[in-house]
Amino acid sequence: KTVVTAADYAMLITNAIAASANLILAYCPTPIIVDPVTGAHAYMVRWCEWTVLAFLMTFVIEGVSASKVEEPASLALLMLVSAGCGLVFPFCTSKLWWSFWMTVSFLTYFTIFPRWLRRRRIYLDSVEACSSPSEVVQVVANRVSASLMSACCIMWTVITLDYCVIWFAAVYQGDDFSREGRPQWPFLLDAICDVCAKLVYAHYIS
Repeated sequence: KTVVTAADYAMLITNAIAASANLILAYCPTPIIVDPVTGAHAYMVRWCEWTVLAFLMTFVIEGVSASKVEEPASLALLMLVSAGCGLVFPFCTSKLWWSFWMTVSFLTYFTIFPRWLRRRRIYLDSVEACSSPSEVVQVVANRVSASLMSACCIMWTVITLDYCVIWFAAVYQGDDFSREGRPQWPFLLDAICDVCAKLVYAHYIS
């Protein structure tokens, strides 16, 4: 009998949300807003997808080895805030407010790395302290936990670098980037990074 786990449901929901976002972007009229500060085009449907999945995917990964729901929920909420700032940037008409929300986005994003270092340290310490076969199970659990946090770091770093590349390109090219015949590579880069992030997630969560 096949056992369907919570991770399987999470993967199904993640893929369904991602597929729906891509179908909407491909076949439906969608809002595209020009960031007044950088001149980059913000695909709002994509950011809605990333904001929802930032919470879901981080919560599932963190929850694998958590003893309390507060631990995965806290980090998942921070990732939700970080990604959600992408929905706010296009509506910031002043550089001051744009800089404020960018600072919030990066500060909440960076919280993932101390958590990863902590999980990795717990794993390495358990390897050194392992002295009996009965402790091997805990060592394996700690290894899985550290690997999943690595996946989290990779996923959201890919999305962050994607945004930064498009941001810098928009600032560098100026009006050429925000004109009607805008370059299409930023949209393709978003799609590629989105797929890569989901593949990393699927690899580690399975």
